[in-house]
Amino acid sequence: MTARDPETRRQALFITPVMPATTGSGIAMRAGMTLQALASEFDISVLCLPVLGSVQRKLPRDLTGSSVRRVIVHRVSDDPAFTRSYSESNGIGRAVACALYPRPLLARFGTESNVESARKVFQTTHFDLVHTLRLYLTPFALPYLGTPSTVVSLDCDDYESQTMRRLAELHLAAGDPANGALARSEAVKYSQWETKYLPCFDRVCVTCEPDRRALSEACPQAKMAVVPNVARLVDNPRRPPGGDKFTFLFLGNMSYLPNEDASVFFCREVLPLLRNKAANRFDVLIAGAHPPRRVKELERHPEVRVVADIPDVRQVYEKAHAAVVPLRWGGGTKIKVLEALGYRRAVVSTPAGVTGLEIERENQVLVGDRPEQLAAQCLRLVEDRGLADRIAGSGYEWVRKHHSPEVFRDALLKAVGGIPEPGG
Repeated sequence: MTARDPETRRQALFITPVMPATTGSGIAMRAGMTLQALASEFDISVLCLPVLGSVQRKLPRDLTGSSVRRVIVHRVSDDPAFTRSYSESNGIGRAVACALYPRPLLARFGTESNVESARKVFQTTHFDLVHTLRLYLTPFALPYLGTPSTVVSLDCDDYESQTMRRLAELHLAAGDPANGALARSEAVKYSQWETKYLPCFDRVCVTCEPDRRALSEACPQAKMAVVPNVARLVDNPRRPPGGDKFTFLFLGNMSYLPNEDASVFFCREVLPLLRNKAANRFDVLIAGAHPPRRVKELERHPEVRVVADIPDVRQVYEKAHAAVVPLRWGGGTKIKVLEALGYRRAVVSTPAGVTGLEIERENQVLVGDRPEQLAAQCLRLVEDRGLADRIAGSGYEWVRKHHSPEVFRDALLKAVGGIPEPGG
């Protein structure tokens, strides 16, 4: 696919809660892929609304280019009604305030004044496409609905209500009924928003076919499309290190409860089984930002090392022979699986870790559900590095074919297709 002539290129607005990036969190990487894909056909204006917290004010150097015309980080204030209710409470009262707030909590920044101030930033520009990342930013896309010759699309990324339901189960299983109840209330709110807003968009994107089917059933009028998560394949990735010790890597943001739970689950329930059966030496590297105390405490296991600050994920992948993805909960597709395969590393995963991926088990990934099954799959790699190499190579080629940046670009541009030519 070739880029259009600059004289005829169309204008697109990309609304995102994070600064697009090529590494880091899954949402930042999806935003980065989105920016690059749209830039192949449009001149892009980026409106970053940092509802998740502070963000850097400039695009990473590897995402800048002539097609990116403007990048605006637009600060938005909290809903005064929520702020007042929350600040006047404490403890259980704050949890009640969150549960009683009528919108999803991350949507509370979409007040009428915030939406209007964001709209004015680009009020003199006509956009052929307005593409918004995440359902909770829907209020900022609403002013563009119904604009003549403008396609307005939404990338849900996650099936939010389903993800919240699963998160509620995780909190409850961890003995945290307060956050479990809050997640349940969020699931109800997101379900209401899905029913109300998804049919309003010209196209709604999700990451996998199961989510598309489920949301199409819940919202029959929504025009759904699959735009898969992808991996940036590393050209000629380094082979795993030599030596007699086999290293497993689990990489993820440890402030995200499913990642925290996965780390603890693996070390408490899988690691002892593997230790008892492995004749060869191995260790486990847990890497990711903001590890809580119970993740740091996993270093009491002699095989485990926890690393919080990772300036470059390439460094930790080059130390690893295989990635382990012991997730028990979550939604969408897991970029961490695709990323590991993109570095040509074998992956051992739970079924939850490969949900939504049409990947061939035993050939491109090893999967185990119960602790003893995961331990057995890990043991196979520790004892047979040739198997690890074969799984890694097959997985790498599968990612190249089904989850490359080119696949993402073509799927996204097809999803937002039907945009009229200038003057049409």
